[in-house]
Amino acid sequence: MYTKTEEAIMFATRAHQGQKRKDGTDFICHPLCVGYMIKEMGLDEKYVIIGILHDIIEDTSYNYNDIKERFGEEIANAVKSLSEDNKIKDYKTRKMAFMEQIKKLDSNLIMVECADKLHNLLYDYNINPNILNDYSEHRRWFYFEILKIIKRKCKGEIVERLKAMVKLLKPLENVEN
Repeated sequence: MYTKTEEAIMFATRAHQGQKRKDGTDFICHPLCVGYMIKEMGLDEKYVIIGILHDIIEDTSYNYNDIKERFGEEIANAVKSLSEDNKIKDYKTRKMAFMEQIKKLDSNLIMVECADKLHNLLYDYNINPNILNDYSEHRRWFYFEILKIIKRKCKGEIVERLKAMVKLLKPLENVEN
C-alpha cells in the first residue's frame, strides 16, 4: 500500500514522462524538489502533494478531473488555483490573471507557489549564474511582482531565500522593487 505522497510521486512521474528541463534533466525533478521544500517547511502532507502535482494541469495532458479522481476535490482545486490559464496567449495578460488568482489563496498555497518560484530561480542559477541577467523584461517583471504578493501573505526562511534570488535579477527600468 502506498502513501498519498508516494501516489502523487508516481502520478506526477507518469504525467511528466518524457519532459526535460533546459539542461536535459527529467522535468519530474522540479515538482519533486518543490514537494521536498514544502515538507522541509513543515507543512501538512496535502501541501507536499499539491507541490508535487502543481504543474500537472499546466504542463501535461492530464487535467483537473484526473487529479480529482485520484486525490480528491480539495487537492484538484488547489492544483488548479496554482495553474496559469494557458488559453491566455499574451504573456503579460496571462501572468496578470495568474497573480490575481494567487492573491486570493491562503498562505499555505502561496508557500507552494513560493517554493515553485524559488526552485525555478535556483535551477537556472545552478545551470549558469549569469542566466538571471538574461531574463527578459517580462520575466523579471513577473518575478518582482509575484514576490510582492508572496511577501504580503507569507514570512519565513523560504520567502527570504526567494527574495535573495529575485535580488540577483537585473533591476527593471523605472519600476520599484
